[in-house]
Amino acid sequence: MGRHFIFLLVIFLTASGVFAGSLEVCGDIKQGVYLESSQNLAELIENKYPATDLCLMIAQDGTAVTIDYSVFPFIEIIMRNGVWTARTEQAPRVCNLNNLVEIVLHTPLRSQISPKSGSCKTPFSIKLAKYKYVSKSYQNNLLARKYKLISDKK
Repeated sequence: MGRHFIFLLVIFLTASGVFAGSLEVCGDIKQGVYLESSQNLAELIENKYPATDLCLMIAQDGTAVTIDYSVFPFIEIIMRNGVWTARTEQAPRVCNLNNLVEIVLHTPLRSQISPKSGSCKTPFSIKLAKYKYVSKSYQNNLLARKYKLISDKK
């Protein structure tokens, strides 16, 4: 019975993308979405999530970048040798991220107003709250904001 369980677990994890080298796309969209191959960010978003207006790209080192819809066409999400990267020549250099681990999308359609605080919380805003703002960069009239993961160690 134990071997059967392990076998089924491996099949489930592989099918869900955990072992397949896929990149999680989450946020204000349905959960469990994975990017399986290299793609232009605008094409990914326009085809599947057209209401998306912001994107948070997160690298393994805790660096994160937010960009708005005007930057999406200039970002290529590339899978090479099992590693995901974000690459651009036209947008700010801060958008060039190595070891990309997650793409978080914001759409104004998934807002929830908190009855206690009156603030609007989304899966995107909850994720972004884990990062502190570092700087903003412009290139070719395109804006990107850089963030760093807030360390739990104090």
